[in-house]
This record gives sequence, C-alpha cells and structure tokens, in this order.
Amino acid sequence: MRIKLRHVEVLSASSETGSIRAAARLLRLSQPALSKVIRQMENDFNVPLIARTPRGAILTEFGQTILAHARVVQADVRRLEDEIDRLRGRQKGTITVAVSPLASTLIIPAVLPPFCAKYADIEVKISEGIYPPVLAPLRDGLIDFAVGPAPPAFLAAELDVEILLETEIVVTGRFDHPAKKAKSLRDLTKRNWLTLGPAGSLGELFVEAFETRGLKPPRTTIKSESFATALALVEATDFLVVLPRKLVAPLQAQKRLQAIELEDELPKSRIALSKRSTIPLSPAAQHLSTLIRRRASALARS
Repeated sequence: MRIKLRHVEVLSASSETGSIRAAARLLRLSQPALSKVIRQMENDFNVPLIARTPRGAILTEFGQTILAHARVVQADVRRLEDEIDRLRGRQKGTITVAVSPLASTLIIPAVLPPFCAKYADIEVKISEGIYPPVLAPLRDGLIDFAVGPAPPAFLAAELDVEILLETEIVVTGRFDHPAKKAKSLRDLTKRNWLTLGPAGSLGELFVEAFETRGLKPPRTTIKSESFATALALVEATDFLVVLPRKLVAPLQAQKRLQAIELEDELPKSRIALSKRSTIPLSPAAQHLSTLIRRRASALARS
C-alpha cells in the first residue's frame, strides 16, 4: 500500500472543508473523481477513512491517523525538495514560523525586510501560535520553528529551546484605566479580566500570582487566542490582561494601553526560539533565525 501526494491532499481538503463537494472544488476535481480517490484509498487500507453525516464529511479515526502521519512525511519531503533546489543553486522553498504577539509585533517586522532582500524567492508562512498547541506541529515538522514564550521543560521533549530574551509581565488596561492607581493585586480582585492564549499558556500567569498571595483569582469570562481581538477589547473596555512590558511600552506611548504599576511582582516571561532537535534548519531558515536572534538581543538591551 502506497500513500501518494494526491491522497494527502484529498484527506486534508476533506478535513478542512467538511464536505466532499467543497473538497472537490478546492482541489479542482469533479465530485465523482474525488469520491473515486477516496474509495481507492479505503480499499487499499481496508478501513473507512471518511464518514458522511448530515452535517457533512468528517474523517474517521483511521483517516485522522493516516492524515497526521502523511503530513509529517509531506513536510519532510518538502524540506528535501528545498535542499535539492539549494544544491542546484536555486533559492526556492518555504519556511513556516509560529510567533507569539511579542514576536509578531517587535521582532518579525524588523527581520523580514533584510531576509527577503537576501532570499527573494523563499516563501515565509507566519502564523500566531504559542505553547501548548504549537508543540505538536513543531515536533511533526509542520512548523520549522516557533518564537514565543519558552515551554516548560516537561513539554519540550525532542525540541531545542533557545532563550532569546526575558521580559517583565505587567497588568495592562486601556489608557487612563480607572484602576491605573492600583498598587496590589488585591486591589484588582473585583475587576474584569481576560486571558490571552490557550489554556496552560503565559496568559494565565496572573492566576498563579493571585494564588501565591492567598488571593482568589478573578473569574475570567473572556478567553482570547487572538492578540488583535484581545487588544481591541482591552482598548475599548475596562478589561485587564497580562502582557509583556516590552509589548505594552510602545502602545502606552501611543496612549492606547497602560501598564498598571503594582508593588506585587509578577513572574517574568522568557521568549525562546524552539525547533526540532533531530532535524537541522535549512540554510534560509537558519539565516532567518540568526536575524531573529540579533533583533531579540537588541530588544533585550533596550
């Protein structure tokens, strides 16, 4: 039994669209042609791969498992093709990077212009992502590297985690927030808070800060994994959030956000570059990571 690129594309399109018809349109195939590919795959593996439900098409457990492994192989094949192109003197390929809000705001804009000047034909794909969700695609090779809060050691198996800089975490609200003169976390227990990032990530640091002082953490009804959405909410309302000071400073200078200076010290955040320990970066990805290190070093000194 042999997995072909077309098989990966069909499973991936079916998973993303949730519809055989939509998957066929996405792949520019007729619906009968796509259905034929699916039947051939199911016959080859002798298991059902796609279940048709009233709500659309979903991958079975077999289909999900095959797609997950196939995507890993596909990513490694892409890297091999990029390396062959490089040896032939062709500067082509794709770099996929996941970044945190701090990295997307203060690091990436500074490094992409010089990178693109050197590698004009390299495509760079950037997505928002921090641990824990970014770790699985990082290990599977679907992401070349991630720049964001360093994952704890127990989550970083099979990864190289290089600390780039350390930054204070501050309680943040809109500019001229009613609680701007608060001096302790106790003063903020009845305020409305939101968390930025997935469960178990940096955005929940304030919970630990309250608990270590014997305070009941405020209930958070808003949990955002989008920095843009969280920023808009904080600017327009009285919600509070914890953010890296280096991220808040330029926005405070613009009178958009305000760091609330507390006597209580919050944990610091370590920003790291994380990549697979078993697979070297391509020369282009290595150059991009070098530019990122230089920019992070400049931020650390500022």
